[in-house]
Amino acid sequence: MSIDTAVRVLNKEFESHFETMEQTLRRMEPLYKEPQQSVWALANYEQVTERVIELVNDATDEIVLIVLDEALLDEEVITSLEAASERGVSVYVGTDEAAVREIVEAAEFDAEIFTTDLIEWFDAMTESPRIGRLLMTDRGPVLVSALHEAELPGVPNETAAWTDGIDHGMATFAERVLTYELMENVERASEPSDSE
Repeated sequence: MSIDTAVRVLNKEFESHFETMEQTLRRMEPLYKEPQQSVWALANYEQVTERVIELVNDATDEIVLIVLDEALLDEEVITSLEAASERGVSVYVGTDEAAVREIVEAAEFDAEIFTTDLIEWFDAMTESPRIGRLLMTDRGPVLVSALHEAELPGVPNETAAWTDGIDHGMATFAERVLTYELMENVERASEPSDSE
């Protein structure tokens, strides 16, 4: 068999397998898109960061991101927040960490930086695990991460749970707390006072 014939045969088989796989995935897609009441676990920093970026990239209206350790606000996350801001998404970053505040202020996007008693309380926790980041986009999808004792120098030991809507208890709780904190500490602070 010549090389050209072998390549044609392999190409035909590949296309056949690819078409079968595509058809199967398309049949499964409606099942995947049905609303689910699920919480998913993320096992490490890379997975958590990837999910944070995906949620930020999917946001259309609002992002509330609480960051309690500067190592969790890397360049990829900043780039995603910049792109969201350019799309017209409102970005709120909650922190009590001066280093996080400096990173956000130096970035090229508009963000409302805030702190609250709750954030200060989270930040004061020194025991492991402790809160790492909380993310809510469009008052729906929620991600909550925990930082554990470092296993490798320079690599955050982070795990998380996330859900893609507020139809689950964990997400409903987180959404209510974050919405309250946002309303009490950001939206009220931006309202004009009666004395003006």
